[in-house]
Amino acid sequence: MRGVTRVYDLVMTHKLDADDFFIHRVQQHCAEAGLNFFLVEPLWVQSFYEGLSKGLVWPRVLLNMHSEHHQPEDIYHRLVRLAAEKNVQVIDPLSRALAAFDKARLHPQLIAAGIHVPHTVIVRADKAAGFQLSEADRQSEVPSSKSPVLIGPGHGPRSARHVAGPNSPVAHCT
Repeated sequence: MRGVTRVYDLVMTHKLDADDFFIHRVQQHCAEAGLNFFLVEPLWVQSFYEGLSKGLVWPRVLLNMHSEHHQPEDIYHRLVRLAAEKNVQVIDPLSRALAAFDKARLHPQLIAAGIHVPHTVIVRADKAAGFQLSEADRQSEVPSSKSPVLIGPGHGPRSARHVAGPNSPVAHCT
């Protein structure tokens, strides 16, 4: 690591503001353990990418919290890939993140492995805008009248999902 200007114990990629408490707790636990922490926010991502590519910064561990894995041109996707290529220990590497990103393939695998998942209706992207859960679907698909139904796109972040109560008159996918 000759020539490295800065070494970080834990680097976390994140561009959403919805997980502030989680980020704060990770940062707090790092401080309590005597580890330094860097959050790669949108303001810093290009500079961090360039620094890593030139060997000026080095993360010992990179926690991949990025969710747009289906966009390989995205700077966060490229940063995670570069870190892996440089043998940084990546938590949630792209290969696993991409597999989890495709919910249409992941959910049946989880169920086959005996892992309980909420009843989920996966909607194709081209059908998402006007999707409504029909009464026939509601009767045939919902395992229990007390169970909520998770409705979401086949690919994408958790924030694009909608949880509908079993008695909701209309469930829209966003």
